[in-house]
Amino acid sequence: MSPEEAFTGEIPLINHLRVWGSLCFSYVNPKTILAGNRHDKLVNTGRQGVFIGFLVDITKHYKAYSLDLNYVHRVNVMKIDKTIRGGTIDLHIRNANIEP
Repeated sequence: MSPEEAFTGEIPLINHLRVWGSLCFSYVNPKTILAGNRHDKLVNTGRQGVFIGFLVDITKHYKAYSLDLNYVHRVNVMKIDKTIRGGTIDLHIRNANIEP
């Protein structure tokens, strides 16, 4: 029993929750594509990343770590693949001296 269920007597909805650290695909604004890459209308509009959480102040917005840009960005359109966990993805972290 959750605290909200104990207080209100109703079961809270949890269908909006996502698996943290899963592989995700988010919409790419063509204006944010790196210089030197294609900028035509046939460019791929999906960016691969890792889902890392929700925004606190805005509903329906997620935080994702972009694998190609190496930074965290805010997205509102995202498809999450729950079968692939973030631990199995090469994150391309800069200046990380990780030894096996």
